[in-house]
Amino acid sequence: MEKIVIEKFNGSNIYTWNVKFQMSLMHKHLWRLVKGKGPTPQYPKKIASWLKTEEKAKYFICFSLLDSQLHLIDLEKSSAKI
Repeated sequence: MEKIVIEKFNGSNIYTWNVKFQMSLMHKHLWRLVKGKGPTPQYPKKIASWLKTEEKAKYFICFSLLDSQLHLIDLEKSSAKI
């Protein structure tokens, strides 16, 4: 499988970064969660799995930004709010 590298968000490449980042999240099956459309589970076993997926989404968001842009995110919020 080929490795796709997406230029990190730098404050001025919002359109191209947004499109490519959204596609990468879709590829990882995280887009619905980040978009805020994913279901929130009600059962303890499913909650643990959902939290793991939420943390994975936050990871991809954080590492898609230049260090100088990290002040824009608050990891206490959900991936959808970030």
